[in-house]
Amino acid sequence: MREIQTELFKGKEKEILVSIFGGEQKLKEEYPALYEDMRTAQKQSGNRKEEGRTSSQDADFDGWEEFEKLKLFYDPKKKILTVNGKIHKSGGPDYLIAKLKVWNGQGKTWTFSYSVPQCSFLMIKENIHMEQDELSGIQAEINYMLRVPDIWKPVKSGNMKGTAVIGAGLDIIGKGQVLHPQPKAGRSKINIVYFRTDAMGTSDYFYANPERRNSNFCVYLPIAVQFELDAGKQAAQAPRVQGDIYIYSARHSTVQFQNFQQIKLIPASQWYNMFPYYPQISQSFTKGYLLVLPQAWNSFISQGGVAGEDDFYLSMDIEFSCTDGYRYSLQMDSYLVPKKYEGGNVVEIPCMHLLWGCLEKEAVIKTRDRGSIPVCDVKSGDYVASAKGNYEKVSNIYTGNEEILKYIKAGEKTIMMTMDHPVMTKEGWKQAGELTGSEQICMDGELYSPVDEVYDEPYYDRVYSLELEDGEGFFANGFYVGDFGKQNSMEKPEPKLSQDILNDLEKFKNLS
Repeated sequence: MREIQTELFKGKEKEILVSIFGGEQKLKEEYPALYEDMRTAQKQSGNRKEEGRTSSQDADFDGWEEFEKLKLFYDPKKKILTVNGKIHKSGGPDYLIAKLKVWNGQGKTWTFSYSVPQCSFLMIKENIHMEQDELSGIQAEINYMLRVPDIWKPVKSGNMKGTAVIGAGLDIIGKGQVLHPQPKAGRSKINIVYFRTDAMGTSDYFYANPERRNSNFCVYLPIAVQFELDAGKQAAQAPRVQGDIYIYSARHSTVQFQNFQQIKLIPASQWYNMFPYYPQISQSFTKGYLLVLPQAWNSFISQGGVAGEDDFYLSMDIEFSCTDGYRYSLQMDSYLVPKKYEGGNVVEIPCMHLLWGCLEKEAVIKTRDRGSIPVCDVKSGDYVASAKGNYEKVSNIYTGNEEILKYIKAGEKTIMMTMDHPVMTKEGWKQAGELTGSEQICMDGELYSPVDEVYDEPYYDRVYSLELEDGEGFFANGFYVGDFGKQNSMEKPEPKLSQDILNDLEKFKNLS
């Protein structure tokens, strides 16, 4: 008997599938692993609907902000059409697939394909050489599909359309420099500590009194750009600055900067000693301008914040007016390997990494010279007991506030710590949030005890973390736990996607 072919997608999703792959049958033939994954996801979704079950995670991703934008600019001097697309989707997508199509009224078409595994956002930038007469009827469209685990509708889709803005709004900035955190030698990311002074140099930036909102850290990030305009151009008096500025968390959240009145575009000569919280510059500027964002965004973000042990990225696209009546643009985006800024209106900066991980304030630490004392009383220079049978010197102490900790009981002993704090188990280091009843934890006396209980516990108090001069862990309440450096060097889990799906994603990305 001939098998009856049932379609996975209908309506708008079917149209988008056709635009990306050429149809469901072509998806099945050319990308079998992706097709089977989507088929399984749709089947599981259908079973949940029939049984009246929904995910614990709301399909609207309540509390997270999603963002998508498509902009086109044409530079008549360079004859370049620049297409910028940004898609940020909550829920920790397994993968996101997108296809950009640009076409004009003469029937000429340009296409580009993209895929990103295990990431919540996609940033698109394409430069297309184009004569001005080819701009007639120019349009662009991005269609995308993503697979989000454990929600009512795991395969989602959408599209964006845009037309070009033609004018002198590109490539108007000359010489300049980024006055922005730069990672220290050997690092690819900017490390930020939201606790005390970082005497060991673990961080590139640190803040003494971070504020919290919705259980996350609020965004504190100094950003300034010094630049010169092309000859004959001058910024308007008190120019109005507007645009889009977002922080994208690699794991889940988006934070939007909203109060553009706080952004200052000033003559560079006013910079010197005007902003003490920004990077100290040993020279004063007499030419050009400075774009300065406030250090603390906490009063101006729409919601959320940045979670601990998180990579996060800046995306900024702002415009300001000049005396010639035009508005000009400045773009700044984070990249894993940014290019050195040497002028122009496009700035690449490193991504940022938030360091954290702490213990309850009463956790008892065994010291060499002061006996057993609570972690809140430990001082830099103390020596604390390690699993090696010796004592390690404390080089730095971090503290902050937490609302919820992970409560762990094993071998009649208990401790509370942040979700990402590492604990030594028989299988190696694991974060507290990963522990289950099947784990065995390393305890004082070279014993391993099974976990009896593990659950979230309200706390609302100070927490503390120790950084060791040498070594990676110490005993707290008899549990062998990682120090601050160990906690923030733990590798994140490898992508859970099969190699077949990863191969299909790579194959699709190379399609043009």
